[in-house]
Amino acid sequence: MGKVKLVLDAKAYKNFKFDLSNDGKTIVVSRINRNNPAESSLWVIPEEESPRPLGLPGNNFLIAPNGNRVAVAQRGGIAMIPLNPEAGETKFFPGYETIVGFSKDGSQKFMVKDNLDYTRSLVLVKEDGTAKELFQTLAPVVNCELEPREEKILYCLKLRLVQREEQQVNQEAYLAAIDLETTKEIPLLVLPNYQDVEISMSPDGIALLFDQIATTFSNSNTEIATEKGEAIVSGRLWLLTLPELATIQTGTKPPQVLPEELDSGFKPQWIP
Repeated sequence: MGKVKLVLDAKAYKNFKFDLSNDGKTIVVSRINRNNPAESSLWVIPEEESPRPLGLPGNNFLIAPNGNRVAVAQRGGIAMIPLNPEAGETKFFPGYETIVGFSKDGSQKFMVKDNLDYTRSLVLVKEDGTAKELFQTLAPVVNCELEPREEKILYCLKLRLVQREEQQVNQEAYLAAIDLETTKEIPLLVLPNYQDVEISMSPDGIALLFDQIATTFSNSNTEIATEKGEAIVSGRLWLLTLPELATIQTGTKPPQVLPEELDSGFKPQWIP
């Protein structure tokens, strides 16, 4: 039977977004001092070590698969911050607004670039700095997960603008599969009532977890809240079994996929 272990308390700091490295040995979390809200910083928690602040704020960040670096969105680009002495120096990738995924070894990065024509591009950036645009979109790219077996299919949670009523345009989330060789995009699943949906790829690449939450505006000092400060009142977890890779790469029509409801919860993440 599994044991529950306290990793980080919330007495002196509020804990917000966190990320876990693929090997399960490193955690990075965004924290704000309860007594001094101006003190906002990312903290790193290495395995079997005490938490320590990194000295820089960040709401948009992602740990590299090996846990040696964390990618943090900053003004003007993405900074790759070392988390240990073996990781070398900080690297900066100018011109990008966010990072949404890594390849398994961390050598390839999936970054979003804001274009002058008000569109956004998802770009595959290699270790040598060369870049390949995968697609353009008018709405945000929320998250992407690379299929880990052959690393040829990228699953992205995207937003699109939908006109529901006259003069009313809402955001609708949908999951799409992108063939990295051809950049062909295949829509898989529409997620209605979008609100801070998060997706997580299984280590074997055969399924995705995602959540759907309900919130209410609250001025209370709640511990369970979105980054916008809205209290999370309920959440549901879903398991989506992914189609075979060949079906996505050679199929002429979108494969039929249906999610399975698991239980209540939010912010799902597979344990490595």
